[in-house]
Amino acid sequence: GTQVYNAAAGAFVPLGMLDVMQIFGRAGRPQFDSLGEGVIITARDQLEHYLQLMTHQLPIESRFDKQLADHLNAEIVLGTVASVDDACTWLRYTYLYQRMAQNPLVYGLTPLDVELDPHLAAHCRALVTSAARTLDAAKMIRFDARLGSLHATDLGRTASHYYIEHHTIEEFNTRLRDTMTEEGVLALVAHASEFAQIRVRDEEQAELDALQSRCPVDIRGEDGPHSKVNVLLQAYLSNEPLEAFALVSDSAYIAQNASRIVRGLFEIALKRGWSSLAL
Repeated sequence: GTQVYNAAAGAFVPLGMLDVMQIFGRAGRPQFDSLGEGVIITARDQLEHYLQLMTHQLPIESRFDKQLADHLNAEIVLGTVASVDDACTWLRYTYLYQRMAQNPLVYGLTPLDVELDPHLAAHCRALVTSAARTLDAAKMIRFDARLGSLHATDLGRTASHYYIEHHTIEEFNTRLRDTMTEEGVLALVAHASEFAQIRVRDEEQAELDALQSRCPVDIRGEDGPHSKVNVLLQAYLSNEPLEAFALVSDSAYIAQNASRIVRGLFEIALKRGWSSLAL
């Protein structure tokens, strides 16, 4: 079959071509066989898709621009980037830069842009400046637009150390208080952007309702994906058994990510001197 459950996507997704080629690469025994055979068993509507992928070599595009702010923050925390100029130099060493020059249309550029600016200096500066402004608004760095300097803050260091996305830090800035109950902390973690792709499926609802009735901490004012994350997190902490395979997979994903998010929250509370919240 070609459908696999992806907890990060919160759904069943088709196998990517790289995975298929990796599996096919195992066909045959090295040093014993001169060839190997691989068979794809898939749905009829997916057949043409896989035939096309097998017979046409597609270029691999970069998705680095979607996570540029978080990676820029990590470089600033490391000390390898201290200004916009440094960041532009760093960006030119990435696969994103190579693909922007070779396939500009995918990244919002035109062939004319590349012709007028073959080194993409203006576009790189625009990308870096936009990411820096985003981080500055989240209080993860201090960005001086006049001088172009970039300086890390305690919040940015914590986010980098625990791989916390800047969208989650923005949520913390809005909702975090010096005195919060366990109910408030669990609700805050459930709103982290790392869980934005979690979905509630109809076949899970009955089991989720049963788990929620046994949750030690009340879940009030929450519904949909946030409620599901909260329920599964409490079920994991309470060692509640899960039956649905998708819930087991989602629970493992939530527990893995929640552990570093909560450690980051603990460090933020310590650095702000909020002893009650840290406890």
